[in-house]
Amino acid sequence: PATAAAAEARLDPAVASQLRACLEAQASSARDVCTAAWAAVEAHVAEECAHALSHVKHISVNYRMTRKPPPRTHSGYVAGVLGPLRAFRDEHRTLPAATEGYVGRVVGGVTRMYADAVASLLDTVRQMDDIIQRR
Repeated sequence: PATAAAAEARLDPAVASQLRACLEAQASSARDVCTAAWAAVEAHVAEECAHALSHVKHISVNYRMTRKPPPRTHSGYVAGVLGPLRAFRDEHRTLPAATEGYVGRVVGGVTRMYADAVASLLDTVRQMDDIIQRR
């Protein structure tokens, strides 16, 4: 079998140059499509993980107007937040090297969503405290 270099040597240099440019453009386009598709997969897995974060909204309800002391350990939902990521990773252990780093990117996305949920909760608590103090 002829190698790519041997096949290229038999081509007219102008044709070989055009062919190389065409193949490089298609490879670049394919990489862009793969990158966009993988970003969508990562976003989907992060959203699946974020479903558990809906419990954050209910934390203040559990302690407002009660005599419960503040929690000393993490809430029960915390252990399951990354469950969808674990399931995805376990199911797709043979992903190509091009997807390296996806776990960190998904965890980063979930962490940002958690920070947003906690910030929203704290804003709500502050607003409620302001309303209560005005009475």
